[in-house]
Amino acid sequence: MNIKDERMMHFYELYEQLASATANVNQPPDVPLIESLLGEISAMFRLSKGITHFYRSPIDEQNGKGETMVSYDLKKKDKPVHTVRFLTRLMSITTMTVYMAEDEPPLTEDELSRVDLTMRTTLAYISRNRLQDIAEELAFFDDVGYRNIRSFYNYLSWKGQPESFNGMSAVNYNLRHFSLINQELGRSAGDTVIRNHYRHIEKMIGTKGTLSRLGGDSFILICEQSLLPELLDYLTEAVVPYNEDGNTVTISSCAGVFIIPEGYQFNHTGDIMEKIIPACRLAQDGKQGNIVFYNEKMVSAKEKTMRVQQQFP
Repeated sequence: MNIKDERMMHFYELYEQLASATANVNQPPDVPLIESLLGEISAMFRLSKGITHFYRSPIDEQNGKGETMVSYDLKKKDKPVHTVRFLTRLMSITTMTVYMAEDEPPLTEDELSRVDLTMRTTLAYISRNRLQDIAEELAFFDDVGYRNIRSFYNYLSWKGQPESFNGMSAVNYNLRHFSLINQELGRSAGDTVIRNHYRHIEKMIGTKGTLSRLGGDSFILICEQSLLPELLDYLTEAVVPYNEDGNTVTISSCAGVFIIPEGYQFNHTGDIMEKIIPACRLAQDGKQGNIVFYNEKMVSAKEKTMRVQQQFP
């Protein structure tokens, strides 16, 4: 086997690994492996740099409003030698351009065909993953970037085993008198307060829990029980910045809390909601304080009210 054949065999070995690494959509991608393979293939064809752009629409592409990813860069004085553009049916666009140093010999036709094959495989992978991210963003986030109720239900569904929620708590909270902040400081400042308050709690509960917005100033979350004292202190009174100058406002919340029992079995994804929302409504009334813990007496009271309503419609 001559050197040319050995080089070709080595390329197809690398390409086979790349195709395999980018084909599995059910597992997180092995990004270091993919970048390593692209680096080896780029070096094989004397490429100095590879730049990928992702645009959500042709208008974004026209305006240069997109994401830029550099997967390989030797920091040389170079020039573009080949570009591949991938347009999906959803009108998202992914482009990749590869570069060569100015003193390198140009790609042969055979080399260009293999470079093109590698680029198209990589673009298909990047485009598919970015569209999946966008689909999840549209499904699980509201129009201003907060996780929504579908995200909360999805979290419950994925962690549906009884032992998954051992040591966890669920909370529904509302920011109190928040309309006054909008009136006194303006809507923009109010939006900043909610965002900063949300981010603080999101950081507090970490990756072991989840936080979603029901709408307006109402939120639901799952967190570790060990975090409850700190969380409830923050909900009771929080000093939150409302502008870039560091000016702050003090806000409080009312909250309904459900301490999830060991081995708790969900009947359906709305099971937890049926506990924390009534508890939060009691907290909003203020008769039992701003923080109300769910208990079975609430169920009895609710059933009694329903029976009375049935008798006297």
